[in-house]
Amino acid sequence: MAVLVVFLLVVGALAVWALVDPQSAWRASQGGMFRDASTIRLSGFGATAQRIVATVVLVIVIVTLVNL
Repeated sequence: MAVLVVFLLVVGALAVWALVDPQSAWRASQGGMFRDASTIRLSGFGATAQRIVATVVLVIVIVTLVNL
């Protein structure tokens, strides 16, 4: 059970990071695919989609933690 709680807290922290700064979260997760990641920017639609997904994930994490 403790492993599940730690996992959910880590996923929740990553979701908050994606909500607060989607560009930074994208660069950390996908930036290594590009030769010069500093010149590649996340599109406005990509940032919005990432925020929506992060919100859904955060709600799922909170509901799961409350129901444990």
